Amino acid sequence: MAKGCIYALMEPTFLRLLQMTAIRFQPFGEAIEHHGLRQPCFNSIQDTMDNIKAAHYEMWAYLSDETCSSQYGPCDLIWQEIHGTFAEDSIA
Repeated sequence: MAKGCIYALMEPTFLRLLQMTAIRFQPFGEAIEHHGLRQPCFNSIQDTMDNIKAAHYEMWAYLSDETCSSQYGPCDLIWQEIHGTFAEDSIA
């Protein structure tokens, strides 16, 4: 698995909904049956953030703002991954 990528197994309908928020996953392989039809997919964190920045600047500003990065902040792991400060021991 490539570092800095998001891997997911999602319903095709949910993938289409995410595209409206500029989160575009790349499908790989065939859709499989797993609690309903699911599509394996991936995307790089940097590509995701670039797409969000272009389409929804306010959301990007929140996710990429260092001030929202804290031990309990919603974007702590995203911030660490983007800026290369991710450490295995930072996951509680």
